[in-house]
Amino acid sequence: MGRVTNLIKIQQLSMVSILEPLTDNSHLNHVRISFCMDKATCNQNGKIWLLWNQEVECKVLESNDQQITCEISHVTNPITYLITVVYPKCKENLRTPLWDRLLHYANRDILWCPIK
Repeated sequence: MGRVTNLIKIQQLSMVSILEPLTDNSHLNHVRISFCMDKATCNQNGKIWLLWNQEVECKVLESNDQQITCEISHVTNPITYLITVVYPKCKENLRTPLWDRLLHYANRDILWCPIK
């Protein structure tokens, strides 16, 4: 975890996502503190963790077993946009609900950044 903490400091990252953290959600707060982040959330199965500091205004719009979608703004930029952090299922047929949700956000009139 020390290498990630150093990377966050060097790059001055305001938001970090972790896919498949290989630990249960009870460690999320410890990781948040270690990364010097102010807030954190995870999806229902704990495969996606999202952490951010006070420079970011983050409103979680939707969270399920394959994605977290948030409305984001940063103190240095007044533009609001969406991000979707994705951790898709391996089997194609199990990704269908994810594609449906991604299409929903793709058709909105707002900046949107899907991240895998």
